[in-house]
Amino acid sequence: QGKKVEKRTLEQIQILQNEKLSRTPIQKKLDSQLIYGVRQRRQGVAVAGARDLKPALELTADGRVLVDIKADVTPELLTLINQQGGQVVNSFARYGAVRALVPLTTVELIAAKSGVRSITPASKATTNLGPREGEIAHRADEGRRTFGIDGAGIKIGVLSDDLHFVTNS
Repeated sequence: QGKKVEKRTLEQIQILQNEKLSRTPIQKKLDSQLIYGVRQRRQGVAVAGARDLKPALELTADGRVLVDIKADVTPELLTLINQQGGQVVNSFARYGAVRALVPLTTVELIAAKSGVRSITPASKATTNLGPREGEIAHRADEGRRTFGIDGAGIKIGVLSDDLHFVTNS
């Protein structure tokens, strides 16, 4: 069964790599999770050939998603977001940043605006202290459940800059 899972996983990785290469210039401004969410909403599947793939997005009941937009912050961009059913949470022209709650199906339209460099799901602060903090932060438990694997036999190198906080762990 391990070889079967490995083969399926490698096939899905190839499908995802091919999908990424086929993206339009506008889609290249979007985080993959947003692209997959839009496709799933429109077509019922995030990526053909990878049917188990589920976008990791938190949508409101009305289908909106909180996003971070890196862009030239202009009145036109903020107006577009509002006209499309979005709500600007905050914007900082000095830093080229907008946080907005937007309908998922409008992210490509917003990304098409000149001056928009990227749109990603909104960053969330997380803290996990204790013996499993890295496992929780990297969502390893979700990976094990989703792919039915435990990582046995795989070597991983980790770089960390939190030595100053080791006494908190």
